[in-house]
Amino acid sequence: MTLRYDLEQAWNAAETPDDKKKAVVGVLKRRQDEMLVAMGLALNTPQSSGLEAMFTHADALDDTLSELMTFVYETVFRGQRLPETALVAVGGYGRKELAPYSDIDILFLLNESDKDKAEDVVSFVTSALWDTGLKVGAAARTPADCITQALSDMTIRTNMLESRLVWGSPDLFNDFCSHYEELRTNGSGRDFVESKFEERSARYRRMGLSKYMLEPNVKESRGGLRDLHLLFWLAKYLFGITEMPDLINLGILSPVACHKFLKAHRFLATVRCHLHMISGRAGDILTFDAQAKIAEQMGYDNRTGQSAAERFMKHYYLICKTVGELSNQITVAIKDALSGEPQLTFLPEDNFYLINDRIAFKEHLHFNETPLALLQAFELKQRLRLSINPQTLQLISDNANLIRSVRKTPEARKLFFDILLSDNPETSLRLMTECGILGRLIPEFQNIVAQVQFDMYHVYTTDEHTFKAIGYLSETDMMPQSRLALYLGTLLHDVGKGRGGNHARKGAELAEKILSDLGVEKDDAETVVWLIANHLIMSQTAFRRDIFDPKTIEDFVTVVQSPERLKLLYALTVADIKAVGPNVWNSFKDKLLKELFTFALEKMQGIDSRARSLTPAQKALAEKADQKEYAFAVTPDPDRGVTEFIVLAPDRDGLFADITGTMATEDVSVIEAQIATLDNGMALDSFLIQETNMLNEKKPVDSEKKILRLQNGIKTANSAEIEEKLNKKRAKAPAPAQVLWSPPRVFINNQASDSCSLIEVNGTDYTGFLHAVTHTMTTLNLNIVSAHIYTYGSRVVDVFYVKDRAGRKITDETQMQNIKTALLDTLNGSTSFSH
Repeated sequence: MTLRYDLEQAWNAAETPDDKKKAVVGVLKRRQDEMLVAMGLALNTPQSSGLEAMFTHADALDDTLSELMTFVYETVFRGQRLPETALVAVGGYGRKELAPYSDIDILFLLNESDKDKAEDVVSFVTSALWDTGLKVGAAARTPADCITQALSDMTIRTNMLESRLVWGSPDLFNDFCSHYEELRTNGSGRDFVESKFEERSARYRRMGLSKYMLEPNVKESRGGLRDLHLLFWLAKYLFGITEMPDLINLGILSPVACHKFLKAHRFLATVRCHLHMISGRAGDILTFDAQAKIAEQMGYDNRTGQSAAERFMKHYYLICKTVGELSNQITVAIKDALSGEPQLTFLPEDNFYLINDRIAFKEHLHFNETPLALLQAFELKQRLRLSINPQTLQLISDNANLIRSVRKTPEARKLFFDILLSDNPETSLRLMTECGILGRLIPEFQNIVAQVQFDMYHVYTTDEHTFKAIGYLSETDMMPQSRLALYLGTLLHDVGKGRGGNHARKGAELAEKILSDLGVEKDDAETVVWLIANHLIMSQTAFRRDIFDPKTIEDFVTVVQSPERLKLLYALTVADIKAVGPNVWNSFKDKLLKELFTFALEKMQGIDSRARSLTPAQKALAEKADQKEYAFAVTPDPDRGVTEFIVLAPDRDGLFADITGTMATEDVSVIEAQIATLDNGMALDSFLIQETNMLNEKKPVDSEKKILRLQNGIKTANSAEIEEKLNKKRAKAPAPAQVLWSPPRVFINNQASDSCSLIEVNGTDYTGFLHAVTHTMTTLNLNIVSAHIYTYGSRVVDVFYVKDRAGRKITDETQMQNIKTALLDTLNGSTSFSH
């Protein structure tokens, strides 16, 4: 039976107009469900093509709309004089690229005299489709109106570029096509191209400039489907092509490049289809959870040292790299086509000349005889501050293997160091990686190319994070003497990732061979190896230790040893943190690292200025201590990105836990805490706190209403009520992705401080984590002296300086084991405070 038959039966069985409309919607919903089931079946093997599934889905929708329109004309409005109409698919539906939950754009073409008559038909059809839950964008226009709209709106013009007749009058559709073709060929190409380039730039700024985001948008992110769509739109509008292989005959794409385009299109379309089916909606963000599920559905399996999700995402990023290359190549070809005859400039270098101010190889260059030219192109790029022609980049990629034969020669080493030590080498190093040069020059580096970091802390792949860190080095205000050691140390600081175990130690071991291959002198090599092995120590000390404790500085200086190494470590640490992602670096971290740098340098010089003094706000509150009442001092500090929140309160067991619990109920994060008990039994607890805004950016707590709620909540704090509120929040909070789960761990350290025991608690973050830990410490009769809280994406590392009730360190083995067990029970969920 046909859909039209089902529509007729449902329509005739209903009595009132409303019931008839509902009956039609019910039939359409069932058809929609059948289409989604068919899409799922089309994707149920690892070899399935999402592109073919999309085409089939679009064909099914064509049939649905055709039968619906016939039913509307012959049954719903039977006997009425109806207008001549053409139903046209436009946009993604027009090119038959219809993902399961994609928006559907349709156009009703009408004659000028039929505009009013068509209102009822258009309204019935569109409202019926909307009522099924489909996201339909519909317009009703004459062919002439379409062109008027297209002239003033590039989005409409682009949508109409991909039009197909689904049902109705061929004459109306052909009239529309003739009008549009006249618009396309009347010299409007340059405006269209410029508009699309501006649109692409705006999208990159909105979505993030990197292709290597860890949770990319499959459609909109750089290197995604929209980049491929844009290339096709430009080619179709300028050259009138109907499919990408047509560009081969025009000399714009090589057969190899065209194959890469089609392969990338197929892969990304398949990923997008799976993503829609998994989420049951039109979301295009490739979340960590979705990555694991899609990897399984697309046939990726676990391999030694690499999960299925990691293998899938590595493939994804390599596809994005290909899209970037194609985008660059076609963009340049289009710009050249619009600019006329190319301008050639000859260079003193034997193997190169400039095409429109872009570096290019001379024709008939034999790379087997001159493999160093592959590396020289990037040195020239840095020296001349020019870009490399896309065809030249393709030649470099095609011949990259030849670098292996010369990578240990003095000439290759010099070219590489000239690139690395030039101003802002970030872009060239990234290009060298995308062309396969850097991974052949330094084979050990290839392991971190397109490597995923499942931690919700790093925003980029490991190699992209590295290049961004290189870029941030130019901002350092403490440049060491050994620039080579700094840049090599930064380039290789994460080279040990993905090999299991301690990546800093593994990286240092790998670096010894790398530096030998590069011919680095012994002193510089030793410094680079030390820098890689210790590249985490400065951030760990600044963020997880009390830097006013003399033992902290003493231990840190013992490792660092010299002012030169301190400068190297500081510059790398700052660049490393900044390169993690947007909004990770802030003035609070800046202050802590600069204080540690200063204290360490003074220690090396025999100076001691570490004495911690009360801030003005702390002093003002301390003067009120005799009143034996709650008092607060709250100072938002936008420059540091935190709010100083000081509490003066009668001391009691569990006070710190209740304060942190109250803060958690208000979605406030504690960054650092200091606890002091005054002589008269009053507690003076100081906190640095933040909250997250709608853009997921950390900011000071500055809302007067929220601050007042915090103060009132702390005054009336009740552990049971706090826990009830936190449990409600936890119930609503989404569970962390399985790939992000970090098992809880507890360490007790009695060597890092002369006066306190350090308890380090690691685990996956959740609402009220700090409250749960500190409440447990209260039940264990521990006094918290200071707390240092640090969050790495989904993972929390909290360090507490504690003493027992008698003011002593915790040294009894049984007591230490009991503390570990109790805290692990808390974090594993065996107490009421777990997630």
